[in-house]
Amino acid sequence: MASLPTTVGIDLSAQPKATAVCSIEWGAGSARIVLLEADWTDDRLLRLVADTQPQKVAIDAPFGWPTPFVDAVSNFGASGAWPVGDDRRPLLLRTTDLVVGELTGTYPLSVSADKLGVCAMRCAHLLVELDAGGLDRTGAGLAAEVYPAAALRQWGLDPRRYKGSKPDRVARRTQLVDEIAVATSSWLTLDSDQHAHLARSDHLLDALISAIVGRAVALGLTLRIPAEQRALAAVEGWIHLPCSEPLAELNAF
Repeated sequence: MASLPTTVGIDLSAQPKATAVCSIEWGAGSARIVLLEADWTDDRLLRLVADTQPQKVAIDAPFGWPTPFVDAVSNFGASGAWPVGDDRRPLLLRTTDLVVGELTGTYPLSVSADKLGVCAMRCAHLLVELDAGGLDRTGAGLAAEVYPAAALRQWGLDPRRYKGSKPDRVARRTQLVDEIAVATSSWLTLDSDQHAHLARSDHLLDALISAIVGRAVALGLTLRIPAEQRALAAVEGWIHLPCSEPLAELNAF
């Protein structure tokens, strides 16, 4: 009997301790979480993918840097030249960051001017290992870039104030897990232990959301990359946004 397809969601951080993984198995009209854990090294991540052969690996981390930033750093190193002008926006945000911000009102952090850069370096290593047959940063290959906060907005859910360990953040995260559980109740099995783990950790919650978006990518249920932006997406990476439909309608297809 053929095994059911799975998707792996990775909330990637600079360090393994804050890196969380969720694997979901998709059946006919149903889905179940088969793995939900934190503290993952690169080796463990790569072994998981090799052993389970998932349909899609959805990673919450930038797949590249803004092209103007890369060019500016390269030119500065080679000749001492730096772009003239006060507008640093092209150096800070990728094309996909701008598109996500315009569509959802939630802008990703800058990969070139934030601690996120260290995470992106780790992601680059994983992408090279995962796409041994040729690096693909558009999501057409095994790996796809995702952004949980923007995905939540696409599903009509509020992503504000759910990250962190302060009591008000835990309370908001618990409420958000309840909302996701209700929205997915027709197709996702979520037991009480998993519910509690998700409420305790924003990393685990982001991994779950990533795994669900990974399924949407695999099914072609995310917004397409505009033809005029595909070349940049292949270099900078591209965040896959679910279509703006209720999460309940994703189902397992």
